[in-house]
Amino acid sequence: PQSFAIAKGGQTISFGPLANKNFGDPDFGVSATASSGLAVTFAAIGNCSVTGSTVHIIAPGSCTITASQAGDANYSAAADVPQSFTTTKANQSITFAPLANKTFGDPDFNVSASSSSGLTVGLTASGNCAASSPSPGVVRLTGAGSCTITASQAGNIDYSAAPDMQRSFNIGKAAANAAVTSSVNPSDLNQSVTFTATVSGPAGTGTPTGTVQFKDGGTNLGAPVTLNASGAAQLTTST
Repeated sequence: PQSFAIAKGGQTISFGPLANKNFGDPDFGVSATASSGLAVTFAAIGNCSVTGSTVHIIAPGSCTITASQAGDANYSAAADVPQSFTTTKANQSITFAPLANKTFGDPDFNVSASSSSGLTVGLTASGNCAASSPSPGVVRLTGAGSCTITASQAGNIDYSAAPDMQRSFNIGKAAANAAVTSSVNPSDLNQSVTFTATVSGPAGTGTPTGTVQFKDGGTNLGAPVTLNASGAAQLTTST
């Protein structure tokens, strides 16, 4: 008889490169084969995990998936094959509904914007308005004209900054109320009479400014008179 030893066969693993991913991408499968035909197992290190052959991204950063085959009675263990990829921050967007036009003097109103990431959205205002932040916030009108509210989300370790979302609306002039009184009533022919016009706007809009034109029917009585700090203008005439 002649005897000889039979060593375990060698084996190799075929495991192709993995594409880069974004945080928030769905779980995905990986595949590798051993030249022996034995089943390959996977392990993960970095910002990922693997269950069976399904990879889950935990956070932005890097991930390494290692394919292994431990061998059996006929095959030696294969050399591990690692494949690494990068996970970038997830993108996010802001949802912010259009805002209706307003009239100066309208009450403060609420505005709300949200991000697809669930992170808190900040609000800023420009124009004839002011806004509290973060969302949901309160907008206050400061005058007639226009207002633009900008919703922003700067991102964090997992999400990139979202593109700003702007909503603009017009603010119409408030309706002014004028009350006219006379210093005497009735008056005598050629008697000097002082007319006082008091102008006011809606509550919270402050004292109106500008001028008052007194008229007798359609005929102007003198030049326009500037309102004083109390919103009043006077004209004295004996005509």
